[in-house]
Amino acid sequence: MPALLVAKMASSTVSKTSPVGKRPVGRPTKYHPKYCAQVIAYMEAGGKRVVKPMTLSHGLQAGGEIVDHPTGKLPAFFQGFARKIKVAWSTLEEWRKVHPDFSDAWKDAKAIQLQQMVEGMLSGVYAQAGAIFALKNMHGWRDQTDVKHSGEARCGPLVELPAAAGFPPMTNGHDAPARRALAG
Repeated sequence: MPALLVAKMASSTVSKTSPVGKRPVGRPTKYHPKYCAQVIAYMEAGGKRVVKPMTLSHGLQAGGEIVDHPTGKLPAFFQGFARKIKVAWSTLEEWRKVHPDFSDAWKDAKAIQLQQMVEGMLSGVYAQAGAIFALKNMHGWRDQTDVKHSGEARCGPLVELPAAAGFPPMTNGHDAPARRALAG
């Protein structure tokens, strides 16, 4: 094979080059800027519809027919989008780090997913406990208790309590000698 043809073939398939710059390293990327709009559209479309059985009665007749009553949708997930475009989920993570436009689209899609999850949980589409765990794991939600302290913390004097029948005197755990609280 002529050297010029070999060089031309190598340059058309290389996505990254080795430090020497002659041999290809890794597989060419499948990334395309169109995925930015597609990931947002995928999240907006949402996931599977949630239906619950409902009995419809006809007039005064007893009984009726059971039909599926749609209550809402599950949120869409990035893993589903990765399957749709035939890449691994880790590839999406890598694109997010390498391509700023995809990173921005990822953030928008994640915000859409969060909104769908919260609305679904609050409207009763799916179990609140499961949704809370998902929100904690996927969106960084957490239980938080705010404790505010103002002023100075003060402790009273060291106290030795008198011995009860058959028990030695108790102290408050300090090695320093305790002062008697009770005179007598």
